[in-house]
Order: sequence, then C-alpha cells, then structure tokens
Amino acid sequence: MARKAKCWRWVTGSHGAKVTAFERVPGGPLYIGIPRVGGGYDRISLGHSDRTIAMTEAAKTAARRQAGTSQAGSLTLAALFTLYMKAVSGTQTERHGKNTERSALLWTRWLGPDFKVERLGPSEWESFIRLRSSGELDAQGRMVPDADTREPAGPRTVARDLKMLRAACRRATIEHTSAGAFLLAADPTRGLAVPMEKNPDRPCYDVDRCDQLMAVADRVHMRIGTGRTTRMERSHLRTIIRLAADTGRRVSSILALAWSDWRPDLGKYGKLRWRAEEDKVGREWWSPVTPEVRAELEALRRERPAVGDVLMFRPRIIRACR
Repeated sequence: MARKAKCWRWVTGSHGAKVTAFERVPGGPLYIGIPRVGGGYDRISLGHSDRTIAMTEAAKTAARRQAGTSQAGSLTLAALFTLYMKAVSGTQTERHGKNTERSALLWTRWLGPDFKVERLGPSEWESFIRLRSSGELDAQGRMVPDADTREPAGPRTVARDLKMLRAACRRATIEHTSAGAFLLAADPTRGLAVPMEKNPDRPCYDVDRCDQLMAVADRVHMRIGTGRTTRMERSHLRTIIRLAADTGRRVSSILALAWSDWRPDLGKYGKLRWRAEEDKVGREWWSPVTPEVRAELEALRRERPAVGDVLMFRPRIIRACR
C-alpha cells in the first residue's frame, strides 16, 4: 500500500516572530501562516506553488516581525511597571500590593521613567545592591547624601525589590504588541544574582511560651494502628518541644535522631550526636544535654523500647497521627 503524501511545511524566524510557509494539499498552492496574539494564525495565500519563492517571502515576513520585536526593546521603565501593576491588580494582598507599588516607585525614581529596560544589566543591578545595602539609596528611590541619616537595608529587603523588577521583566517577555511581537525579547535580569542572607533571623519562642506548650503537650495523643488494633498513646510533642527548647536544634534534625545518637554514658547527663547529613553546614556535633532532656529521653525509651539505628520518633507513628 502506497504511503500518503505529506504536505510541505517550512518554518523561519526567531521565537516570537516565526512565520510558516506551507501547502494544504501536496503539490498545491502555497500559503504563509502568521501566528495571532492569543492563539491561531492568519493564513495568506501566495497564489503560486514555487517553494523557493515561498521561502523567500516567509523569511521577509519573519524579518519584519522581528523588527517589531526589536522596536519592543524600547520599552521604558514607566511603561513596564504600568503593565505589571495592571497584570497583578487584584491578585496580591493589600500589604504585598503596597510593597509592589513602593518598589516600582523606587526603581522609577532611581533609573528614571524613560530608562530603556533592555539597557538594564549587571552595572545597574550591582549598583542598586551596593547603594541600598549601604543606605545611600532609600526605600523611596531617593539618594541620602548625609551618611549619619542613612539606614542600610538587609539582603532580604534588597532582594525583594530586585525580585519585583525581575517579575515585571518576565511579564513583559510574554506580553505582545499589537503587531504580535513580544514587548521584551528576553529578560534582561536573567542570570543576575540576588543577595541572600546567610543566617536569617527566625521567629523564636521565649521561655514562657515553651512552658505553656509543655503544660498542655500531654493532652495531645496519637492513634496507633487501624481497626481492632487501634490504640491511643501519648504523642511525641512533649519530648520534641523539650529537645528543641534545650538544644536549639531544628525540628527536622530532632526527628532524624536515632537511639544510637544518644550516649547517656558521656558527660554528666549524657550527649547527643547531631549527624552531618542533617546539619545545615554539614558538620557532625556532639552536644551535652540538660537533666530535663535526659529525663525525657529515658521516659521515651521506657514507653517505646528500642536500640541501635532505630529512630526515636518513628515515621510510621508520625504518619499515623496525621
């Protein structure tokens, strides 16, 4: 059985400015297809079946579309933020929306409303980080000449404004002009590093809050087993709170503790090993424990006897209480 002939098709042009030359019937008249904004495409009949001429005409059309994309590179900072604020309107919380407006004002004041977005590069990006970090540039985009009145911004604050600009640029790369080209051919902030805080401050519970939690921890029970074998037992909450309060370790590190990590024979009240694979800096630690922690661990072992590499807080029990 002879194979069915395929229709000829040829695509040219870069992303956002592609044009297709094709035939609807094998050997029949040729057409040019131009994508529409929002989907679909416009079909233009060439009135002939010469593929060489069709390829030339498609390439010329793609070049004109690409020129439209290049013109889109003249997008100004003011137009960029007007577009972005319209896109995110109603999708952000009141606080987030105010931060977005403030960031837009900051960038517009500092670089100017007529700044061409495609000119944005490492120089502007790194200068912004330096000026905001030192306090020379305030949160409203104004320069602060007096060193005594400057308020330095932390890495997370600086990163928030940088990420807002990046989000606006990325939005522009998917928005089209009336000619069907993209407003921005590429994100000018792509590959530029955002500052990160090495040791950010985390919310902490004070002693009173821990005591209040400990006072009600025994009221929390967990279900073990299913069906007729179901039983209720005291949860691990009390022991976990005590370990977190007295050792300062993260809950994920505490849940990774095995009975082999507990050495009651070391030191005055015993020591705990915190494994490198569960540590933020990848280092193994041995830390002494308090009498309260020792008492909690001994009580836990009496309730649920285990040795070796068995986890203190078994995953099957934790799953059962969810």
